[in-house]
Amino acid sequence: MSKEILLEMRTIKKEEFIEWFRQMGGKEEEPDVYKGPFWNAHIDEPKNIKLGAMNFISIRIKIVVEDDKYDDFMSKFRLRFLRAGG
Repeated sequence: MSKEILLEMRTIKKEEFIEWFRQMGGKEEEPDVYKGPFWNAHIDEPKNIKLGAMNFISIRIKIVVEDDKYDDFMSKFRLRFLRAGG
């Protein structure tokens, strides 16, 4: 069994996600789909979101990880993309 999570990440470039997934052993299976030994991820194209006078990049990512490795994988993901702010 696997667990799936859909995330919307802001202010982080698509290239940063691609680089991290590759560092975690992932290979690009098809455009914007990366597959690792026990996980796969789909990265949508970035969209610009306007909040007041500010523009932000927003990217949706779907990650599927085997149950027994989910918590560790997602902890590493969240730590890598942790940002300061409110």
